[in-house]
Amino acid sequence: MIEIIYGAALGLLAGIAFQRISVFQVSKRSDDSAKVEAINNQVVIALWMLTSAALFALVFWKYSGTVDRIENLFIVSVAVNIAIVDFDIRKVPNSSLLILMLSKIGCMIAEIIINGDAKNVIFPPILGLAVGLIIYSLPSMLKIPIGAGDVKYCGAIGFCLGIYGFLEASLVMAIVIAFYWIYLKITGKGSLKTVSAMGPFLSVGVIVTALLPITELINR
Repeated sequence: MIEIIYGAALGLLAGIAFQRISVFQVSKRSDDSAKVEAINNQVVIALWMLTSAALFALVFWKYSGTVDRIENLFIVSVAVNIAIVDFDIRKVPNSSLLILMLSKIGCMIAEIIINGDAKNVIFPPILGLAVGLIIYSLPSMLKIPIGAGDVKYCGAIGFCLGIYGFLEASLVMAIVIAFYWIYLKITGKGSLKTVSAMGPFLSVGVIVTALLPITELINR
């Protein structure tokens, strides 16, 4: 219980840090001051901190290993960051993807040093990266609109979560999008042709996968 409380406290600080990062990213990518103000008010900051605290507490509850905790804390933090920025300005920040990739690489190095099994540590992320990039590059090749940022995000997801994690995140994303479309249809606010940012939906899939990985069920 003490560790979970510690995790929640750490999450509050991380929430503030990533909120400031997001404000910087939006201000650099958009000239619209309203876009910055949308994520830089007291309500958003408070909700961001509370969300981060809850996610950090869940990660501390879910994972006991230090490397696993650090890896998944970065994953959920960056996922929230990307969701907010992409929703606000319809762009996935490259700096967030870099943070995601570098944190994974750092955890891979630590795991190799601790366990010494380089092959099983290095191969799954590289394979996941390739699958993520290939699968989400296909729609653009078929003239189906999908942003380059979304493709890169999917590659980073595959790198961080592996193939099974990537597929689980994509499935969760599809389910959430389906419910969103149903909502649009019922309320008359849109249709299947309504264009929406993919980042928030992908991020929901990432967070669910980080906290409830399907690989656990496969291993069992």
